[in-house]
Amino acid sequence: MSNLVSWQFAESTLTDEALGIRIRGSTSYSGLVELFYQGRWYGVCDTSWSSYDATVACRWLGFSNPSSRRANCCQRGKSSFILANLTCKSTENTLYKCSHNGLFNASGCSSINYAYLTCNGTMISSNMIWSINQPHFFLTTTQYNETWATIS
Repeated sequence: MSNLVSWQFAESTLTDEALGIRIRGSTSYSGLVELFYQGRWYGVCDTSWSSYDATVACRWLGFSNPSSRRANCCQRGKSSFILANLTCKSTENTLYKCSHNGLFNASGCSSINYAYLTCNGTMISSNMIWSINQPHFFLTTTQYNETWATIS
């Protein structure tokens, strides 16, 4: 089974490290929510995961319309959690700007607590990064200033 993942970087006020978001699932618009921090991907815990949180995540990914969200979904994640108990107002640019417990303060979250979402609408962002995961094959590309390049 292949995974098509979309993700986007955002400016960080927390650290100098790049912060990004991706959806890990079978499409570019639906799956588990993961955030990039200091060179690694981490899960978002679904404790108090709301439609406001999902709206912020989808907008950060570059989608034009709000989303649907699920907690305790059938898919399971395998990583550590970076955020839990998010409280977004739906006006934030990134999930990091929403109220939360602090980075890596996600005690009580397990593999069944992965936040899951489905983004709706058209993709409006032009600087998207796409990853394609298949057995024995991994490719990540990005578009910047209308030019596509492979990321190694």
